[in-house]
Amino acid sequence: MKAHASRTATLPLHGAPVMEKDKSISTEDEFLKVYGSDLDDLRLLSNKDPSLGKQLHPRLPYLASQVVWAARHEMARTVEDVLARRTRALFLDAKAAIESAPQVASLLMQVLGETESWKKEQIESFEKLAKGYCSTGKD
Repeated sequence: MKAHASRTATLPLHGAPVMEKDKSISTEDEFLKVYGSDLDDLRLLSNKDPSLGKQLHPRLPYLASQVVWAARHEMARTVEDVLARRTRALFLDAKAAIESAPQVASLLMQVLGETESWKKEQIESFEKLAKGYCSTGKD
């Protein structure tokens, strides 16, 4: 069997950044570059609803739009999933992640069509988990 040249060697994966000279990422958006070619779609969420362009917490770089994106496009289904895996908030600042949990739960509840009792359970479950990541030393 004769080997053929690869037809996919230069085929970019979904989300691969578009390498255009006129498309640059500002330093404040540097942490968003992981979205690659989906970055414009993520920004569109904030353009349609400015509240989604706000940070989840002053000590965390993550935006509300990233929660909505994670639920709609990355199968995020829990507060823990968003704050521990889709973002790294739990590991960067557990206390700030705990303080962000109610907002994340509200956003997920809206996107996923969940109930207030689900939201309450999500917040309680995440707080219980996250407390194990908090410093026990004097602050």
